[in-house]
Amino acid sequence: MQRSSTEDELLEQWTLRPEERLLILGNSGAHSLGFALLLKFLQAEGRFPRDPSEIAPAAVVYVARQLQIPTDAWADYDWKGRTIKYPRAAIREALGFRESTTADSEAVMN
Repeated sequence: MQRSSTEDELLEQWTLRPEERLLILGNSGAHSLGFALLLKFLQAEGRFPRDPSEIAPAAVVYVARQLQIPTDAWADYDWKGRTIKYPRAAIREALGFRESTTADSEAVMN
């Protein structure tokens, strides 16, 4: 569920650090913005968003301004197929996460 963001939340949760900008360098336009938003959402929520509506419009504007990318590029970001799988894998690797498995779920249930 999307919620509005205060200026302090935007600064704290959505500001790209220099090392995060390095991760984004290989991308451009919508891919760059999508990568950055997935990264910051994961850091804030501990999971990736299920769909673009989970990311507050104020966060999209704030991150797009940092990257000097038009905000409407977010509408062009592809949420299907390899386009979404690559950035998620790259972000997990950079942050030291791995995708959960069925065995992980079973271990939690026991």
